Amino acid sequence: MLQARIDAYHEILKNQTRDQLIDSALYYYVESAQVSEELSHLKETQQEMILQFSQMRDELSGARKEISALREQNRHLTGVRDIQDKNLFGRSSEKADVLMQDALSGSTHPDPLSEDADCYQSDNSPDDHDIKPLTKHPFKPETENNRKKKTKGKREKDLENLPRQTVYDYDIDQLNELYGEGNWRFAFWSAHRSVEIVRSYSYLKVVYTPIISHGLDHALDEPPYYGSLYPKSLVSTSLFSTVVTDKYDMYLPVNRQVSAPERFGVPFSRQTMTNWIVKLTLELLKPVYSFLKELLVSYEYQQCDETTYLVIHSGKKSGSKGYIWVVRSSSLLDEPQIILYTYDNSRSADFLRTFYKDISSHIYLSCDAYSAYPAFEKDNSENVTLCGCFMHARRRMADAMRILNTKNLSLDQIQLLPEIRAINIIRNIYHEEGLLKDLSAEDRLAARLEKVKPYVDEYFTFIHDLDPSNPLYSDKLKDAILYSIHQEKALKMFLTDGNIPIDNGATERSVKPIAQGRKSYLFSNTLSGAEATSILTSLIETARANGADPYYYIKYLVETMPKHVRRGIPIENKEDLFPWSKAFHNYERDEKESYLASMKAPPGNEKPLTPRKRDTVPIKSTA
Repeated sequence: MLQARIDAYHEILKNQTRDQLIDSALYYYVESAQVSEELSHLKETQQEMILQFSQMRDELSGARKEISALREQNRHLTGVRDIQDKNLFGRSSEKADVLMQDALSGSTHPDPLSEDADCYQSDNSPDDHDIKPLTKHPFKPETENNRKKKTKGKREKDLENLPRQTVYDYDIDQLNELYGEGNWRFAFWSAHRSVEIVRSYSYLKVVYTPIISHGLDHALDEPPYYGSLYPKSLVSTSLFSTVVTDKYDMYLPVNRQVSAPERFGVPFSRQTMTNWIVKLTLELLKPVYSFLKELLVSYEYQQCDETTYLVIHSGKKSGSKGYIWVVRSSSLLDEPQIILYTYDNSRSADFLRTFYKDISSHIYLSCDAYSAYPAFEKDNSENVTLCGCFMHARRRMADAMRILNTKNLSLDQIQLLPEIRAINIIRNIYHEEGLLKDLSAEDRLAARLEKVKPYVDEYFTFIHDLDPSNPLYSDKLKDAILYSIHQEKALKMFLTDGNIPIDNGATERSVKPIAQGRKSYLFSNTLSGAEATSILTSLIETARANGADPYYYIKYLVETMPKHVRRGIPIENKEDLFPWSKAFHNYERDEKESYLASMKAPPGNEKPLTPRKRDTVPIKSTA
């Protein structure tokens, strides 16, 4: 086709003159030059486009890498957040039933800021009521439920001390309409009970003290008055105790307490109430805290943990957090329970060295694997033995179990996974240990060696058979394996003494008041405020742990301590200041009896008799 066109054009050129050929050649030369110029421009443009494309391709590649890195960072931070949420306390979400359900369904059960009611609570507890049981469940033990039974008659006993109003509710006209006049009678009565609340009231107490005229010149003198908690202030022992327990026991911040002036009968500023809390606590209650600390340090079995706490003016970098350390007596110790909170800017072992600087006897300290504790033990190897926390070993296995992909696995295959088998063994350990919580230390130890130790040995035999370098294992499983291996000695310590708990769950639950405080009153403004918070939380939680009413205990102390602090009267018996003392129990009993005696229920009415049929007088006809 092309050749035919060339031949045809050749014939045309043969018939043209010399001038015509020159014109044609010139025309095509110009056309060729224009086309060449356009092609050159297009080539330059193409090169620019290629350069821009290459640059955009590099930017896209960089953006993809950045997105990938951000996704990985987001996944990591999300995992860290989830683990931190789960690590706050012992979790019902770590129960084997819940974990197995998550593994099969691919879902999770978030559990923010909640905790087990009991560190020995059975995995069949009421917390699992929303988890449908699995058929052929790999964890379901053939044992009875350990659910705590209600005490028979407790409700009636609780209601005995309340004032009573008796009301007989009836309407004669309505009864006549329903059953016919004279056709019914009261057979017996059905009781409908309710607890009614009357708002508390405030009153102004005015105490007059004498001005004494003495001597021949009748000089006037005013004897000292020690009945005022705070000079020139309206605060009383009852008002102070109410503000303190509302904040640290009910987690009601001061700013919300002052938002309702009628709450105290007269408005107080937030700063005024805060000054009461800080100054009176440090002056009157700090000595009691010191006495409790002195007694706690003498205990042989203790537990410890720490949590973050923000103090605005702490001397550290603005916005940086300090720590509140929780040191308490062993939850299994058959002694009065003591729970102490102490603020410190640092999380290092220096706090432990300072807290236990006067230690002279040996202690068993239950804690987690945080590096400060081994460092403290190393410095005091003769006086300190660390005891591990099986809850943390279980928690790491639980974290490894949550990321399992069991989509294409059968139930039998799932049971063979190392995470599942480890959790199953730990479940058996906790189940057997939970049956021993009411025994004495000697009986508990004997039962542990017989019932619990075989499962502990089975667990560590299984753990040592796992290879942490196995590339098929997830990083979380490797971490769980190494944790148990490194902590084996500490984790087995509870098998040597019946007073050593299996885990540090009691202390983690004792952290909750601080965690609740972070959610309500958020922080302390000064180090003095943080110290007051630590002292008051210690007194309230220690009172609660020993069955005392926190309000009456704080009131008892602020009524008792001024004579010792301000008047210098020696404290003859420190024991009287503790919430388990006979002196306080007598005070609490008298206060409650006085309060109940002052309470009055509204008057009721008398039990009615069945009314007689009304006599009817016939109307005479006028017809």
